[in-house]
Amino acid sequence: MDDVAVTSSTASRLLAIAVALLLAASTSFAQGKAPASQVIITAAAADPTLTTLFLAGENFERGAAVYVSGIPLEDVVVGSGGATLTASLPLGVLPGSYRVFVVQGNGKTQNATFDITLGSTGAEGPAGPPGPPGPQGETGPTGPQGPQGVQGATGPPGPPGGSGIVSIAGWGGNPSSFNTAPPPGTFVFVGPVTTITTEANQRVTGTAEAALGMTATGTREFRYDLCFQPDSGGALVNFADGTFSVGELNMLRTTWTAAATRVFEAGRWRVGFCVSSHGNLTIMFNDTSMVNGWVMVTNQ
Repeated sequence: MDDVAVTSSTASRLLAIAVALLLAASTSFAQGKAPASQVIITAAAADPTLTTLFLAGENFERGAAVYVSGIPLEDVVVGSGGATLTASLPLGVLPGSYRVFVVQGNGKTQNATFDITLGSTGAEGPAGPPGPPGPQGETGPTGPQGPQGVQGATGPPGPPGGSGIVSIAGWGGNPSSFNTAPPPGTFVFVGPVTTITTEANQRVTGTAEAALGMTATGTREFRYDLCFQPDSGGALVNFADGTFSVGELNMLRTTWTAAATRVFEAGRWRVGFCVSSHGNLTIMFNDTSMVNGWVMVTNQ
């Protein structure tokens, strides 16, 4: 332990106090008094200016003598209940480690010591490594359900979707009379047509009707459907491919109706009511009325 510098006058005073304590202790034991409760120091500290010592513990008594490394302290005050004690430190005491000594009552049984460090402490050392995680505790019970929150604000509307119907086109007019025998399955338009434009994978749906007959006796079988061809020209293709309808012409003018739908590639097309021969029979239209129809382009 460090020592506090002691002057000659202080040493004389210390000697006198020690003699007085010994005399008091001898008188007390000679009279047969029972010792008081043992004094205990549980904590010790000093103020930042190192002028006052603070002690905490048990059984401090009025008249207790307090020493720091053998130097007696003045202005000793015991708090109510004997749990605290304050005393003035010597002027010029230096920071360091000291031993506090309290003497009171009947002497030896009332002595108590406590090691204290006065002044600033060293810099804090680096943090040690984290310890291993402890065992997981038991899962607590589920808490009650909280109240329903307020409804959030309505978000902005999304972008509009593509229109289902892209375009609608129709046609109508008087079909020209003709007498021809194209190869079976080779379709030709009957009367006026319309022109449409499509993007890839758009659907074309439509229907058309034509009043057809012939003045000759007998019957003629023929195929009929909706057909399309590139606007720049080329072979006609019927919407239904191999599922076309087969009709039978006779001397009674009859209205024939075709309805179909088909997915198109991108392009510009001519669309209309169409017929072809069935077998090697000649198609003879010389008793006709109007042909009408319409088609609609839609996004799938």
